[in-house]
Amino acid sequence: MRQALHQLPVLNDPLNDSFGLSQHMRFQDNYADLHARPFPVATTPVRVSHMTLLHTGTDHYPRELKHLRSLCKRYSINPPSEGDVCFYQSFGEFEVRWERHTEFSSYTFC
Repeated sequence: MRQALHQLPVLNDPLNDSFGLSQHMRFQDNYADLHARPFPVATTPVRVSHMTLLHTGTDHYPRELKHLRSLCKRYSINPPSEGDVCFYQSFGEFEVRWERHTEFSSYTFC
């Protein structure tokens, strides 16, 4: 059974010395980032499509917004706003999860 990340033992905690591991200096930064965009919860059975696109060139962000807004318009859904870097929305028949990172964007459809 998987434990939630916040339930895992914290390294460098005196109560957990038995691990013999040290916490990376950027652990807290990464831990905070992970919780800023929590993983979706899905019930089974479920079909999931996930893709990650590497950013090339300089015009990827406007193109991504254009496609997302077109999809939202087709399903009468409020689109992401200019400057948004993530978008989670139910389209009734499916859900879309878009996350834009510095070097790539990820899309999850379920």
